[in-house]
Amino acid sequence: MRIPAFAAFGRRFNEHFRLEIEAGLAHFQPDHVNPVSPPFAGLNGQAFKLTSGGNYERYTGSINAFFDVATYDRVTFYIGDGIGYAHAVQSAAQFTAVTGGHFNQFAATADNLLVLGEGGPSIAITPSLSVVPAYRYEHYFFNANRFGDEEAHIFKLGLRYTF
Repeated sequence: MRIPAFAAFGRRFNEHFRLEIEAGLAHFQPDHVNPVSPPFAGLNGQAFKLTSGGNYERYTGSINAFFDVATYDRVTFYIGDGIGYAHAVQSAAQFTAVTGGHFNQFAATADNLLVLGEGGPSIAITPSLSVVPAYRYEHYFFNANRFGDEEAHIFKLGLRYTF
């Protein structure tokens, strides 16, 4: 299960355009992995269940640009994208297949580029406070020797306070 948390501060430049600086943290632990070739020749996507360890943490920082597309009553729809930095930490883990085979994951860290796209509605509760459910796609360009590229599909629920 993945538990992401985000905090952002930004500035609105006009009626439609705003920039934000954001920090994020995600903690998750997979219940299984399906290693595929390459680099895991012979495993061919076989399922391995987590038996010990396996914690992941990801720290992110990004600069995001958002465009408020249209407003209907108290709902403003927006789209945007961003670019930033990601630092990932994985603990050692052992995974076991139903056939009894083992797959070991070593502890490691990785740093690299993050790009994202996001969209959703901003629903005004008061003139200063909004509820913001959103969908976000993130792509991490990690060092292929350690993690390989990764993607994340995130559904967020946040509060936006404007002052």
